[in-house]
Amino acid sequence: MLLQISGEFNLHPPQLLRWVDLNCRNCLPDKLQIGCGCKDGGCTFWEWLDPKPTDHQIEILVDLRDAVKALRTKNQTLEVENSELSYLLDEAQAKIAQLVTENEKATVLARDQEAKIAELVKEKEKASVLAKDQEAKEVQGKLVFSKVGKACCRAVIFLVVCLALLVAMFSKGPKTMKPQLL
Repeated sequence: MLLQISGEFNLHPPQLLRWVDLNCRNCLPDKLQIGCGCKDGGCTFWEWLDPKPTDHQIEILVDLRDAVKALRTKNQTLEVENSELSYLLDEAQAKIAQLVTENEKATVLARDQEAKIAELVKEKEKASVLAKDQEAKEVQGKLVFSKVGKACCRAVIFLVVCLALLVAMFSKGPKTMKPQLL
């Protein structure tokens, strides 16, 4: 349903009639829409015809405007905080990556050190075995030396006794000596 109205609505062109569409499908309920009434298809201009808002409506609109401003400010603050936290997160991830790399290097070094320690333990065990073998040879050498030493001592004593007998035999002069048993 179309109603013809007239008045100054600052539309183009101002001398044409304006039409109010009461059955507009894209309109809000209980709202009047005014559009251009040009006969050649008209332009795309349209405007709502609303009554003047009450003081209560103005108060609600101001409160809504203030709430929107507060939310926009809070949103901006949160966006700044988000970018700061994102930057800090990137730094933390870089530090974590660096620490992981250092940890991997330290693990490799620790494995190398463990391998060296294992080699040193094997060398120490070999040295210990060689030392025990050397000690056993020395003990065996001492035993052999002591047996040889004892045999040599006996031989020296025997030679000294024999020499003493010879000296005794030849020192009495030209007399013939009779061997005497001791």
